Amino acid sequence: MPRLEENNIQIENREIICIDGFKMSVQASRTHYCTPRVDGFDVFYSQVEVGFPNKVETLLLPYADGQDSEIYTCEVFAYVPAAIIYNILQKHGGMIGGGLPNLYLEDEVDESYDDLTYGYGIVEDLMKEDEIAVYEDEHKDRS
Repeated sequence: MPRLEENNIQIENREIICIDGFKMSVQASRTHYCTPRVDGFDVFYSQVEVGFPNKVETLLLPYADGQDSEIYTCEVFAYVPAAIIYNILQKHGGMIGGGLPNLYLEDEVDESYDDLTYGYGIVEDLMKEDEIAVYEDEHKDRS
């Protein structure tokens, strides 16, 4: 869920970590490539900005901001549909850490990744409870 500072400026979500080790930053606010381009706790985004994945993710390639680049892990991916984010999370086994903006799934998700439930902005629905516990145990001293 998005967080606001005292002066109502939205602060960034933590990097997403998936079960298989895939990581990416998913952001949405008035300063990001997203739809709508506004801040707020109650805003649901149909498109978001993704940045700097730790591995090449083919589902993101059509949204690369620097189309001439060959290094897709050093890219910002603009206006990525929420359904693509959902599909990426499912493809990589689910989300075990990090944060997401509220997502509005106006497009259909790929049913080949059907092991998780729809999130609709609720991060916990995109995570597997047993994986969260393992992740938290392994990382509790790093906070």
